[in-house]
Formats: sequence, C-alpha cells, structure tokens
Amino acid sequence: MIAFERFTDIGGIYPLAVSVSVDGRELASIPIAPPAAGETPMITKAIDLPDDLAGPGVRDVLLRSSSWVHAKTSGLGRLISIRVASIALEGDPAAHSALPASSR
Repeated sequence: MIAFERFTDIGGIYPLAVSVSVDGRELASIPIAPPAAGETPMITKAIDLPDDLAGPGVRDVLLRSSSWVHAKTSGLGRLISIRVASIALEGDPAAHSALPASSR
C-alpha cells in the first residue's frame, strides 16, 4: 500500500502518473487526478507484488513522477509533485513505514 497526499494549494501539477518500481522491477503506473472540490487530498493505492517480492525482507522502492512543478515549500524552492505519506506491505503491520516529516 502506498498513501499519497495531493497538494491542494499549488496548481498545475495534476493529472500525473507515479511509476512504482520494487527492487529494480517496474510494477505499476498509478494515475493521480487532482482532488475534486471537497475531496480529501489523501489517496491510498495497492500494488500487487510478485510472489518473489512478497516475502519478508528489505525492499528498494523507487517512485517516479511523470511531472512536477517548482514551488516554495517550507521556505525553500523545490520541485514537487505529490507527497508520499506511507509505504507498507499489506497484511504486515510491522513492515509499515511512516515517513518522517523531513522526508516529505
């Protein structure tokens, strides 16, 4: 499971796609639409892992956005597209990885 938070105060970012690779293998491309009026900016997407990647162990996860914009966040100019809130292996609460605020 990957939880994303869409930016609601910065225009021109969405729609976009986020490609997901695990251990060097591209597994999915997730379309991200702009949040509709009144819709929560948080979205969660499930990715099916092949059997050889679904077991216990450390995984290298790479997320690539199809587009981004330059904006100021926390007083710094950055290229941004979407905020990753968490990445977790479904069914394994011990594998949940909430990202620290400094990584977002």
